[in-house]
Amino acid sequence: MDYETETRVLVADDDPSIRQLLCTIVRREHLDVDCVSDGQEAIDRLREHDYTVILLDLMMPRVDGFQLIERIRTHHNPLVRRVPAAPLRDPPDG
Repeated sequence: MDYETETRVLVADDDPSIRQLLCTIVRREHLDVDCVSDGQEAIDRLREHDYTVILLDLMMPRVDGFQLIERIRTHHNPLVRRVPAAPLRDPPDG
């Protein structure tokens, strides 16, 4: 994969409106993006593709963001282990 010319982004968030917003923003930047609704779907996609950036929610069903980060760091190839993971937090109530 040529990281200088090809950027692929994975967005994992169980909230459909947030997921759609993030994926729309990434697409507007003319980047390839895969959008999934939970950590297990993200793991499945990681088996299929390499990603330059992963945006993920911490609180998701089946596999949460913390578990996903741990899986990335321990079970995927060395290039994927270096991918910056940016956990997304829900805004505080108030």
